[in-house]
Amino acid sequence: MASLKKKECSDCGDFFLLTAEFWHRRKSSKDGFNRVCKLCKGIKNAKNYVKYKDKRSAYYVKNKDKISMQGKEWRANNKEKRAEYLVKYRAKNKEEIAKKRAKHYIKNKSKFAEYSARNKGRSTKWRADNRDEINKKAADYRAKNKDKISIQGKEYRLKNKDKIAELRSNNRDKQVEYWKNNKETLSIKKAKYNSAPVKYKSYADQLLGFEEIKMSRGLLEVKCAYCGKWFLPTASQVKIRIRSLSSNGGGRFYDSEGCKIACPIYHAISWPKGFKKTSSREANPLLRQLVLKRDDYTCQKCGATIEDGVQLHCHHVVPATQNPMTANDPDNCTCLCKSCHKAIHRKPGCGYHELREKQFECA
Repeated sequence: MASLKKKECSDCGDFFLLTAEFWHRRKSSKDGFNRVCKLCKGIKNAKNYVKYKDKRSAYYVKNKDKISMQGKEWRANNKEKRAEYLVKYRAKNKEEIAKKRAKHYIKNKSKFAEYSARNKGRSTKWRADNRDEINKKAADYRAKNKDKISIQGKEYRLKNKDKIAELRSNNRDKQVEYWKNNKETLSIKKAKYNSAPVKYKSYADQLLGFEEIKMSRGLLEVKCAYCGKWFLPTASQVKIRIRSLSSNGGGRFYDSEGCKIACPIYHAISWPKGFKKTSSREANPLLRQLVLKRDDYTCQKCGATIEDGVQLHCHHVVPATQNPMTANDPDNCTCLCKSCHKAIHRKPGCGYHELREKQFECA
């Protein structure tokens, strides 16, 4: 039988069974195997490696650029092939690769630290230049592997319960120390954040259904509860409004301090009607907003605007008490500041008590 045939090695002279266990295959030979056994071939290769080691290293040093260029070209031409091979290899040797990486990292920990310190600016610059691409890839990966990530997270938390608790306690102590040492800087940062406009994505979901909102260049824009003007609220205003939605429903958005003071429903829960004086009489909020918008949030007597911080009122030319039919007619209304409104109602015959008795136009 062919399996029981033996062959003599040309180097050592020993006889071995003619199988792939003892011989390397060679198509050009008659029997289909090499003339040197595997053992001799291995010794020969080891000797040659030692013999030509210096020559090889010298060649690599001389032709460094050439070899790197060839490697780049090959990788560029065989991207798909290489990717397929790597996927298969990693799947087969997952545990082995993980062990090797861990050993390599432990051995070269100091080198890694030096390299990261040396290339810190370079890596941050690269991340800044490719931020959109990185975020997109990360989002795609999270969307594809949502279940896998959640399972991995749960497993990690179960395995490292004590470690996580220790880290949290250490970080808590560090945070407390940091807050104590940097009180002033943190208060300045907090004040800056609270006075700055907020992103639409951060708070839109919490305000939808309660407020009229829209996006303006990625920022959140809301309507003033008094004058109806669109403006960018600060972080503190948004937080107060969201907090109040779950309790008393107050904390409404106001474009300016003037609108806040002039609004008849401002602090209406804390101060019930009849206990706190408001600067403006109760008017239809929609009518007031329409009139103020039509008159460009400007007093039609003195020209003061909402940007000046004045309180704007909706004034009825023909008083609502005299002609209720025109009470909600915008053409019968005009925009006036608080001082001009008061001045008109000080005129003879235009006082609130006088208007109840006789018909009179106050303009």
